[in-house]
Amino acid sequence: MLLAVPDAMIEEVAAALSRSGAITAGHVVLHLSGVLGADALKPLAGSGAALGSLHPLLSFGDPGSVPLRLQAAAAAVEGDERARVAAIALARRIGLAPFELDAAAKPIYHAGAVFAANFLVTIAATARRLFERAGVPPDLAARGLATLMGGVLENVIKKGAPRALTGPVKRGDAETVRTHLQALDPADAALYRSLSKATLDIAELTAEQRRAVERALEG
Repeated sequence: MLLAVPDAMIEEVAAALSRSGAITAGHVVLHLSGVLGADALKPLAGSGAALGSLHPLLSFGDPGSVPLRLQAAAAAVEGDERARVAAIALARRIGLAPFELDAAAKPIYHAGAVFAANFLVTIAATARRLFERAGVPPDLAARGLATLMGGVLENVIKKGAPRALTGPVKRGDAETVRTHLQALDPADAALYRSLSKATLDIAELTAEQRRAVERALEG
């Protein structure tokens, strides 16, 4: 049985199933949360059922496209041994590539997924707003972002993050960084600074270049 409900409802639904007596030792119950472990199903612990979780590493913004993307997606599996065996078999049957995680590791894993999926949308929205503020026509702003971001993601997959990175931080171009910060409003400048500081760790700069960019970011 799969519990495809919001995270906050998993324990409530498990409790309702426990009260109903519908779940027995012959069942396997999996929830689909990326951040919670099998403990979310603890109301069913007395049933003898196998308890675990299966989290497809997919964005469900467009449900109609999900079946096609299952073939390329990974999935996190966690729980007791019988639940893990069942979750792995189910994942493979529908085209997912499963991997096992400890329950304690799920929050950090899920945070990584948020960076990759949710924050990517935030960055795209910020970029489009800045394009349009600069005078780029909205349709061309959207097309330009699609081409730019699609190419970057392809390079990250093929080459890895350090080799895919381009731009002023990668070049150690402190003057361009300073020019950007002067052009941005305070909120966008704060986001630019935070992301640039994180980017320094993968930019492979010389010590002198890094210090120059750090000074520009602090200015």
